[in-house]
Amino acid sequence: MADNLKPGLGAFVSVSATLPASEALADYKALTYVKVGEVTEIPKYGASYSVVEHTPLDTGITQKFHGPKNNGSLPLPMALDPTDDGQAVIKAALASRSRITFDVTYADGTADYFQGKVFSFTRSASIGSVVQAEVLIEIETDIVEDLS
Repeated sequence: MADNLKPGLGAFVSVSATLPASEALADYKALTYVKVGEVTEIPKYGASYSVVEHTPLDTGITQKFHGPKNNGSLPLPMALDPTDDGQAVIKAALASRSRITFDVTYADGTADYFQGKVFSFTRSASIGSVVQAEVLIEIETDIVEDLS
């Protein structure tokens, strides 16, 4: 196993209702965050570009260009905990339609910071499972990495 790989176990998500003064790493780190409890997975997230195509009649060969950048979304699954402070911040952001700050921290201490809006907080239940929730976060800024 390569030494530069990191396990998913031990990762967590935290939120802050406060926005940083700028998108500089130091400003993200200066905020106070609340951990979101009972998160069961951190699915893939990050930026992607739309593909813009152009096919000239004389060659018939499609050329491809980068179109608009979309910083993506993060569908965050968790067990529903009505007493969790982090889940309360997320619910408040959904109700207010306000942008908040997110901190995804990995087991080795590295982290990703970004700002986004909460677009849903849904619930589900099934036999053999605790009541689940899923939050849809739409990322509105570039992701700032803290590799220290």
